[in-house]
Amino acid sequence: MTKNCELLNRIEWPCDLPEIARTTLLQKAAIIQVNDTSELQAKLPNNIIYVLSGVVISCMVTNGIRAVSGVVIGKGCWFGLINLGEIKTPYFQFEIVEPLVAVSLPEKHCQSLAEIYPQLYKWLWHVSLDISSRWLQSQVMSGESIMTKLVYLLLDIAAHQGSTKAMSYPITLSQYQFSNMTGISRSRLNHALKTLEQNNEILISRGHITINNFEKLGQRLNDLDLSFRDPRTLIN
Repeated sequence: MTKNCELLNRIEWPCDLPEIARTTLLQKAAIIQVNDTSELQAKLPNNIIYVLSGVVISCMVTNGIRAVSGVVIGKGCWFGLINLGEIKTPYFQFEIVEPLVAVSLPEKHCQSLAEIYPQLYKWLWHVSLDISSRWLQSQVMSGESIMTKLVYLLLDIAAHQGSTKAMSYPITLSQYQFSNMTGISRSRLNHALKTLEQNNEILISRGHITINNFEKLGQRLNDLDLSFRDPRTLIN
């Protein structure tokens, strides 16, 4: 009971739920700590996950090709693979920007409790709505230029890390990881990064990137449709 009370206070619920429904839902909750991608890959199937801290990039990959689209997930996000029946679930791969601490809820437990507490269907809908908006924005970005994709990804990671215009936290991803997550070749990615550095918008150091000028970098997204998710609005 003590563990459940602590979790109730740490979780931002996307909709109003009776306390008994939330408490019962958390009875089978587990706190997981993830430091590498294989751990997350193993724990994701058939679970709904709430991120307490950390940042991870999730990319959809089909037929063994490189990433076709991806989203950034961080503190306060719900995500998971809810049972889609006969629909084939795509393969996801991950890159961890910051080690993840999360609450893991068995999907079957959530579905069965929804039959007892119908309000949980509303919660499941909100969970799917949040992650869906991120994937929809990812699809919008898929047809944009290499520079635009890179800038959006950098700003979205920074927003999840809690960076502000006055304090920018280093993004600890290598160019290899960026390339793997975006499907952009390393040579083209390197050229785009160097262009941003020459314009004093970012600083490239070994193993990480720091945003120097959020205003200037964000202006590169001015002409885009960011109606599903605009990371610039989250950076104060």
